[in-house]
Formats: sequence, C-alpha cells, structure tokens
Amino acid sequence: SYLLDGGDSARLSKHLVRGQQIASSAGTSYDPFSRLEGLFTFSGMPTQAHTVAELEAALRAQIKQLQTTLADKAELERVKIQLRASQVYELDSVFYQGMKIGMLETVGLEWQLFESYLDNIKAVTAEQVQTVARQYLIDDHLTVAVLEPQPLEGN
Repeated sequence: SYLLDGGDSARLSKHLVRGQQIASSAGTSYDPFSRLEGLFTFSGMPTQAHTVAELEAALRAQIKQLQTTLADKAELERVKIQLRASQVYELDSVFYQGMKIGMLETVGLEWQLFESYLDNIKAVTAEQVQTVARQYLIDDHLTVAVLEPQPLEGN
C-alpha cells in the first residue's frame, strides 16, 4: 500500500495526481491485521478534464506495473523507512501500544507480532511485492464502485 500511496513521492501521487494529472486525489488502503480476509482498496477522484473510466484505466496500469516490473531498490527502501518511522513515532504513545496489542489479540493474532512487525517489514523484497500483486490484485478479486454526487434538495 505504501509503495502506491505513501505520501507525495509514492506512485499514485507522483504519476496520476502530479504527473499525468488524471486524478485530483488517488490512494490505497489495506489493514494487514483484520480478522477475516482484508480488502486492498484503491480510491480516486478524476480531475475535471478526465473521466472515471480514464482514472480506472490509470489505476489498473499502476497495478499492472506492480505485477510486471520489480520495485526499484531505492523506492522500496524509502517505503520501509517511512513505515519504520511511522511505527517508531507511534510507539511514543503508551495508549497506542495498548491499542495495537489489544487489536492484535482481538483479531486472533499474538501480541508478539507487534514486536516483530518492523523486522518483517525490513525483510520484504521487491520480488515478494510483485508476487503478492500477481496473486491478489487480479480481476477475479475486483469490485468497482463509482459514487455519483446527488443533487441537493431544493436546488
């Protein structure tokens, strides 16, 4: 998720928002600690000059790139540093530590996973990212939803 949507230097922002200017916003989300199978969600809003279909095609192109081209070593390292920094910052809060441990136990995972998370992130390879993209980011697992704004009452 962070490779695609981990700030201004991530792929979606770099290519779809600032580069091609297809989207005014684009992002992803994923919760690796859900009780059941999780969702990897892509979201975006096209710019005035582009359609939802064009944005969907651009998002699919980013998925295809993940599936066919290994992530650059520097790009993957940037993502790992971001995740480590975020995790270390969150550890400053005893409240957050308790929430994280409780959340892991609630979904049936051992609280010790909290301690090994950073080591697991550090060990991720570009090949693993590509394998996961090929296995899970496929049309058989895809649902597309388009939200249309509704007119306000009385206007």
